[in-house]
Amino acid sequence: MPVTITTLSNKAKQPKGGYLPVKLFKEIHYNTKHEFFPDENVSKPLIETTVDNMTRILLGAKAKKVFQPATSGLMVAKVDIFEDTFDLIHTAADLDDDSILAAFQLSIYETIYRSGYRSSVNLENKLPDNPPIENIREMINRSPAYFKQQEHIIDVGDRLFVKYKGDTIYGDYDYLTEDS
Repeated sequence: MPVTITTLSNKAKQPKGGYLPVKLFKEIHYNTKHEFFPDENVSKPLIETTVDNMTRILLGAKAKKVFQPATSGLMVAKVDIFEDTFDLIHTAADLDDDSILAAFQLSIYETIYRSGYRSSVNLENKLPDNPPIENIREMINRSPAYFKQQEHIIDVGDRLFVKYKGDTIYGDYDYLTEDS
């Protein structure tokens, strides 16, 4: 029987103090060139999705694969603009304003897909007037600095399937390294 890793982990009883006690971790601070602009008019999860997707692309993932949930979001929202989406996917490949805005728009569709929104939607009304492009760019720029100090990245964002005790366990992962 298939089961998600999230479902399985929620059912597992952890030992006292957890599997990995906080005291085993070391806090690391990274210097950055730019501070964030304080006024944002966009939800944090939407910004997180945009930053994560663009980071995956900068680390070598194919844009078509990264933005597959966005394409599914168009189907869920019953939006018929696949040609425009194809253009957005190819635009979202760099850190210029157009790329970040394209990734941001695609993240809206992904959010629709992941939330299971089922009715028709006017996506023009979902776009804020001034998305925080500079903040998004700064967060994207910080991510490679983090990964340079980690183990070698083997793969970026995929689905994992494992057979265990007769069950198929599956789930998505963000980044896979040699030891984590």
